[in-house]
Amino acid sequence: MKTNLALSGICFAYMFLTGLPDDGIVFAEATDGSQSISAPLVSAFDRFGRHHEIDEAIAGSILLSELSCTACHPSTAVIAKGGPELKGVGRRVSSKWLHDYLAAPSSIKPGTTMPDVLSDLPIDRRTEVIDGLVAFLSTMQSDFPEIKATGANPVEFQYWTKGDAARGERLYHEVGCVACHAPDPDYEVAELPPSPIDALLDELDPEELAEMGLAGAARRVESVPHGDLSAKYSRRSLTHFLYDPADVRPSSRMPALKLSVNEAADIAEYLLESLAKDDHPTEMVRDESLVQQGRRHFAEFGCANCHDAGIQASLQSEPLAQCELEPNALEQTSRSCLADQPADVPRYGLDQAQRQAIRSTIESLATNPVASAKDHVLLTMMRMNCYACHQRDEFGGVGRFRKNYFETVSGADLGDEGRLPPPLTGVGEKLQSKWLSRLFRGDRKTTLRDHMTIRMPVYPHADVLKLADQFGDADQVNETSENNVFGDIKSLAPTGKQLMEIGCIQCHEFNGQALPGVIGVELSSVPDRIHPAWFQRFLTNPGEVKARTRMPTFFPDGKSQTPQILGGDADRQIAAMWAYLVQSNRLGPPDKIALERAKDYELKPAEHPLILRTFMNDVGTHAIAVGFPEGVHFAIDSQNIRLAIGWRESFLDARSTWFERFTPPVDPLGKPVQILDSENIFFERDATTGQTTPIALRFLGYRLDVNRVPIFRYQYFNIVIEDRIVPYQDKNLIRTLSLVVPDESKSKLLWIRHDGEWFPLTDSEDLKVTYRW
Repeated sequence: MKTNLALSGICFAYMFLTGLPDDGIVFAEATDGSQSISAPLVSAFDRFGRHHEIDEAIAGSILLSELSCTACHPSTAVIAKGGPELKGVGRRVSSKWLHDYLAAPSSIKPGTTMPDVLSDLPIDRRTEVIDGLVAFLSTMQSDFPEIKATGANPVEFQYWTKGDAARGERLYHEVGCVACHAPDPDYEVAELPPSPIDALLDELDPEELAEMGLAGAARRVESVPHGDLSAKYSRRSLTHFLYDPADVRPSSRMPALKLSVNEAADIAEYLLESLAKDDHPTEMVRDESLVQQGRRHFAEFGCANCHDAGIQASLQSEPLAQCELEPNALEQTSRSCLADQPADVPRYGLDQAQRQAIRSTIESLATNPVASAKDHVLLTMMRMNCYACHQRDEFGGVGRFRKNYFETVSGADLGDEGRLPPPLTGVGEKLQSKWLSRLFRGDRKTTLRDHMTIRMPVYPHADVLKLADQFGDADQVNETSENNVFGDIKSLAPTGKQLMEIGCIQCHEFNGQALPGVIGVELSSVPDRIHPAWFQRFLTNPGEVKARTRMPTFFPDGKSQTPQILGGDADRQIAAMWAYLVQSNRLGPPDKIALERAKDYELKPAEHPLILRTFMNDVGTHAIAVGFPEGVHFAIDSQNIRLAIGWRESFLDARSTWFERFTPPVDPLGKPVQILDSENIFFERDATTGQTTPIALRFLGYRLDVNRVPIFRYQYFNIVIEDRIVPYQDKNLIRTLSLVVPDESKSKLLWIRHDGEWFPLTDSEDLKVTYRW
């Protein structure tokens, strides 16, 4: 049965308050006898700062910004987030909900960053002030913004009544809402195999996770509760909010997900299904004297410091640097926000960890007021919760229990790299700032991954736009010009077009044209978005630049695999590829894209082995299949370093790999198909105890020997393992493993387990094992 999200948000909040481990957070409570206030939820603090994964002063700075402390306590070092704009709030929000929220913010929306500014008032006075504030805010009846219809975004009459809850449920769980908010536990998602890292996390206990620095990766990520949406919004107001959140919340913590107005109405319908169809915010009878009283209260209690309601902010407190950090322990109450029992100040319900982090930040401002470019990037990404989707420098990324909600169109299994938002480690070195600016503003031409259901949000906020330049400073971008990186490339474009046909066309499209089934990133825009120096470094060694990439290396050890082109000069070949991409609009897509459509797609090894990177049953999404003229073939799982299957007779039909939009797994044409290694066979062995521990190898790609046989290369610390697999007697396979071991790694004892027996791996002699079936 489907769970109503408004109610599930309340249940979720209840689990927070009662300490049930739903998403890993327990709200602390600050109590002063009559009023209990739960601690605010600030996503980045609760994910990283609370667990001491970032510097305490950085964690406190995030809190100071997200709680808008500097809206009252001036500081040039910390910019307040600010609250929603209140112009038009009388049309957007139910006056009853507004009354209840002002009376007890954290009870109505657990985890809210809005403090209780009225908590110290006597009950009669509090009721009087709230009535006045609600009367004043209810007079703000600005019209909803007009949404203009376009060919791509038709606008129906009373579009907010046309939402479809089933479509809204699917969109909510696909486009990115669940990166921050709780998914519906009853929503069905595809069963996907865990990544090697996630599988490892399931095997380790808490102490082992902490020792290996994996506690953060294993931890559940907290969700931002919705609160009771049906009590707050009408269908029209929620539709408008989802369509353009920045119109109401210019701080952009809630971004726009590039929804059409119909999609926004669908999600609103899903979230508000329990609300009557003729819903609208409850309107109050206007009492002019009460309205004027509320206007005065709005200024008196500092509401104007955070909210734009057309009233000048007048309340001013001491500068942040002068705030009292250690309230007098002899006093039962204090006017310090950091006191255990603050009085006559806005109540945030800060817990001990939050108070300590804020103290650390205020103390550090006096000695370290200027942050580095890396700190600016870190703070902005923390405040905007970019880490809910993206990983950068080992921080963040989609929480392990949310990954299955990030899918590909039509469910094509492309592994984590093909369905999760890309990592941002080193992104300033890679992407040009002008491209990043367009991306943050929501330029649709910057969409490169149409195969992913998740959408890159629009972030028009000024702080986010600054990231376009700050990324480059933080990552020490090499802005060397195209001419200085590649030299003279005027005549190289046709050669680059030829090189693109060797492997690039199997995974990428060019100016909207591709082999059917290709779903990789579009390449023609590369010169507009990528720095030439990064392009050269990445093509030379993809695995070194981007961890766990599916991109193979065509230049192992800096050597070209196509010596017949440009004399095998790897640098000139890469330069030629760049030259072609610069001129791809004029030269058109690689010829093979058109020619391959007319060919027979059964791959038949004749004079030398054939190699195909594809998706295969019993192998996975990182399969590399190798076929031999001798009629015996195999496929390895390059993600888990596993010789997965072998078979005889016919090799493969490449049609689905090359020509079907979302490539289904291919099956071998020959028989019988034999599972060879069902699991990892590589181990490290303790010289004293003899205890063996499975090890994870890093795939380094492959090189071709003189017979065009691929030699796969793996890495474990500084040790490199080379793996050559070829046909053997009676159409079996023989595997030769060779080690290159630096002196400092001599103490590591590596073994493999094959057919129930243990075999040592040494650099003194190659190890040969046979696979028979």
